[in-house]
Amino acid sequence: MQRDTQELRAVLYDPGKAIFESHAKLASVFLDGHRLIISNHVLVIVEHQPTHYSTRKKLEDGACVLSYALLSVLGREAQLQKCKDLKEVKEKTKTEFLEIASVPAFKEMVEDLTWLLSVTYDKDSKGQHPSRQDTELNILIDKWHLDPVAPLERLKHAIHYPYKPDRVGWHPWPLLLALKRYFRNQELSAFEFDGNSGLMNCDTSSIDFPLPQSPVRYSSILRFLIGVCISKVTADKPEPLVSCHVTRSGRREPFQRMISVKIEGLTKKDNEGLAKVIYSALSVPRDWRIEDGTSGNFHGPFVRLASEMLGVGGEDSEQTDRWMPVPISELVNNEIMKLKNGNGIFSVSLDQDSLKLKWSHETKPSA
Repeated sequence: MQRDTQELRAVLYDPGKAIFESHAKLASVFLDGHRLIISNHVLVIVEHQPTHYSTRKKLEDGACVLSYALLSVLGREAQLQKCKDLKEVKEKTKTEFLEIASVPAFKEMVEDLTWLLSVTYDKDSKGQHPSRQDTELNILIDKWHLDPVAPLERLKHAIHYPYKPDRVGWHPWPLLLALKRYFRNQELSAFEFDGNSGLMNCDTSSIDFPLPQSPVRYSSILRFLIGVCISKVTADKPEPLVSCHVTRSGRREPFQRMISVKIEGLTKKDNEGLAKVIYSALSVPRDWRIEDGTSGNFHGPFVRLASEMLGVGGEDSEQTDRWMPVPISELVNNEIMKLKNGNGIFSVSLDQDSLKLKWSHETKPSA
C-alpha cells in the first residue's frame, strides 16, 4: 500500500514534491531516543543528530537508519521486515533501491534523491558544475552505508526540517531540491546565495530566520515555487528555465531576507487580476471557493500560498505580532501581496520575468 501511494505521487507530482511528501514518514528517523524497528530482528535507538553516528560503535546503527530512511522515501521500508542483521539490511536496501530505479514511474524521483545525497558544491569555485566521485547507483549506495552521516544530514535538512513546526531556519537544500529540475542544465550555478558568510556552503549554512514571526511556513514556500514552475510547463517548452537568487542581511545589518526567482516565459497576462484573486483568499472571513476556482492554472499556487498564511488577522486585530494584509490600493513596485505586523513586512512581487518573496523586520537580529 505504501509503495503504491508513493508510486502514485511519483506519477502525479513533480519529483521534488513527491520526495517532500515523505516528510511525515521520516519524522521517526530523527526523533531522539526513538526505538526504530527496522525489521523483526533489527532495532536501533535513534539519534537526533546524524553526527552522533560517526563513532565506530554507532556507525552500523547509522547505516541501518539510513537504509530505513531511503526505502521510506520510496515507500519500500516494509521490505526490510525479514532482514536478520545489518548485512541483510544493507543488501536488501541496495536490491530494492536498484529495482525501483528501473521502474519508469520512479525514474526521476530516484534521480532527484540520488542527486540530493551525492552532489557536492565547492564553496571556492562559484558557478562550477557539481562534482560527483561516482555515478553508479550500486557504488553510491555502498558509499552511503560506509559513511551514513552526510546522507542523513542531507535528508534531515532537505526533507525533515521544512515541516518542523518549531524550526525557524530556512536551509538552502530544500530550495535547491525544489528548483533543481528547472535550473538551466540543472546547474547549481543558477542558485546564488548572498550574505555575510559569502558563498553558500550547502552542508552547513542556512538561510537563517532567527525570528519566529514569519507568516508562512517554509514548506508552503517550497510548494508555491514548485507550483509556479509547473504551471509554466507547456508542450513546446517542457521545462521552464529559472535562476534563483537568495539574499540575507548580515548580523549587524537591518534584518531582511529575499528569494528572487527568474522564470522564462512569464508574461504581463500572468499578472492580470492576480492581486485581486490573492486578496480574496486573504480576506477575513476568507473566500475558500477561490482556491478550487484557480486550481490548475498560474494563479493557483499564489492563492494556495495566501490561504496558508499564518496568524493573519482582521482589521480589529490589535496584536503587534498579528499579520494583516496591506490594502490592495497600497501595493507598489509590482507587488501582488503584502502583509505587515507591528515589526515587519512580508511581500510577494511579480514583474515580467521575476518573482520575489521578501521579508524584512524593523529590529536587528541578535549578535
